[in-house]
Amino acid sequence: MMKRKTLPFVLALAFLSLTSLFAQTSNYEVTNAVVTTTIANRMPEVQTANNTFASTVERLFYFTKIEQATPPTSILHEWYWQGALLATVELDVNSKAWRTWSSKRIMPHQTGRWTVISKRPDGSTAQTTSFSLEHDARTVELEIQSTPGDAIVYDGSNILGSTGENGLNVVRFWEVGDYTLDITKAGYESGSVRISVDEEPTRVHEMITLKRQE
Repeated sequence: MMKRKTLPFVLALAFLSLTSLFAQTSNYEVTNAVVTTTIANRMPEVQTANNTFASTVERLFYFTKIEQATPPTSILHEWYWQGALLATVELDVNSKAWRTWSSKRIMPHQTGRWTVISKRPDGSTAQTTSFSLEHDARTVELEIQSTPGDAIVYDGSNILGSTGENGLNVVRFWEVGDYTLDITKAGYESGSVRISVDEEPTRVHEMITLKRQE
């Protein structure tokens, strides 16, 4: 009788030990998660505003900094484009504080919203990072002299929302060529500005003053 009782007890202890070990190896934090074009000295070197990248980037890296880990354990990187899972990468975590990254080749047509999810071995989510891929754009800065706060309208569509304190707005063009922007604003006379967008992506500064209507 004693042997029959001892075996289930030993199995229960073994199960509890394995469960405890699994919980320990899974219980870590991802304190930094960054999508970047370059990794240097085990750190992300290049970051972009609003996590937006050109569609010509070819390859992106997902960097994760892990703390409070109990090795040996691992981390999973899941790459999603437009909600569809495209790649899953499992990476080893070999110390309490660990930096690691995965990479994904990007095709020019894969524009739009991307998401990378880092997961612990138990399937729980450690971090979620989203970014966007856009066609290469030519950027033009427009400095519009007017009262801040009122909406500026370009060619009938409100592209940029309210004018900033310094009157600076940014317009993006997806193709080269000559453009004329008709600019209107409530309480002001309309204006226009002609912009030439060259072959190479460029940042051009143009200034226009809108006069108040009498």
